Amino acid sequence: DWLWTCRPGAEDDVRDELSALGISSRPLQAGLVLSSPRGRTRAGTTPAAFATLTFARQGLPVGLCRSISDLELGEAAALIVDGLYRGFKGRPIAVHVYAADSEAGKPLSSRCTALSEAIAQDLAARGYPVAASGPAAHAEGGQILMVCLLSADNVVAGVQLSSAALSLHPGGVQRVRRPAEAPSRSAHKLSEALAWLGHGPQSGEDCVDLGAAPGGWSQVLAERGCPVIAVDTGGLAPGL
Repeated sequence: DWLWTCRPGAEDDVRDELSALGISSRPLQAGLVLSSPRGRTRAGTTPAAFATLTFARQGLPVGLCRSISDLELGEAAALIVDGLYRGFKGRPIAVHVYAADSEAGKPLSSRCTALSEAIAQDLAARGYPVAASGPAAHAEGGQILMVCLLSADNVVAGVQLSSAALSLHPGGVQRVRRPAEAPSRSAHKLSEALAWLGHGPQSGEDCVDLGAAPGGWSQVLAERGCPVIAVDTGGLAPGL
């Protein structure tokens, strides 16, 4: 079985894509879809087949599903590591603990952080190499230990090679820093796109921002040290 994260409201889109691969699925909660193989798939249930998915942000191969309601944080971390250790391949391990990107998932943010730290500490105490992030694990041919909190008391967990993961970020969501006093949310979009590409305009390279107002993209580019020609019939935010 696999647990997929997606934007809330895109559950049916994920299910349609999985169905095209011959995989049955059902929505678990907003932003989460659970799938199981159904007969022969068109391209197999391998990462190569899943790479065609568009609406899924991250895929978690289910290796453990447990309630941790009666456990202390350290005990919960040990249970997860014990349940998945056969999947470890002696490679660096990044720990990703996340919840659905939905209203129900937002209150679990601090719980995710605390559990992630506890799991990393448990792994380190056992002598497993812990990577600081998904990209760091990937650079060393490592793997990702994924834990999704369905609630404060219930978790689904699994391990996957970073090279096979849909994303190198927790839950498939890459958090980017919003520039100080950004005039619009579009600044987030460009920052995320440049981070995802791993390449973008460098300091000193001229840029033209067509349809620039109120200036979110222009600000991101200017902060990278690029001279920017901003073109728009509307005005830019004060200060730009």
